[in-house]
Amino acid sequence: MELYGNIASEVELERTSGDVPYLKLRVAQNTYKQNQAGEREQGPTLFFPITLWRKLAENAAATLAKGMPVVVTGDWAADDWKTEEGENRHSQWIIAKHIGPDLARCTATVHFEAKGKTDANGAQGNGGGQAEAKAPAPDPFEED
Repeated sequence: MELYGNIASEVELERTSGDVPYLKLRVAQNTYKQNQAGEREQGPTLFFPITLWRKLAENAAATLAKGMPVVVTGDWAADDWKTEEGENRHSQWIIAKHIGPDLARCTATVHFEAKGKTDANGAQGNGGGQAEAKAPAPDPFEED
């Protein structure tokens, strides 16, 4: 599934007891409908719980903030359980596969490691991490 909206919660990275990084957030999406006069008007705002895991969670926590417009792709997940009082409960959420700024509604600066690039320690980048920004090369046309 694909979702467009704004981050409606604080973005805080957490870790499981096994030290696996994860991030839970909510994305708000406005809905619109046509009234009897044929004019477009805003309907209810929908809130979708999103869960991100591992590197995606780490990168999102370093990049995203509450209020930012985002695009999310992922899969629906659901869980059923009973309360201590014996009441049946059901919850649904999205497990994100991808998330990023909605460039139709904002701009972003991206940092990444090129595949196969080696760092100062000889480790190769995998294309999925966040790299430090490097100073630009000197302008060859700049006059002294």
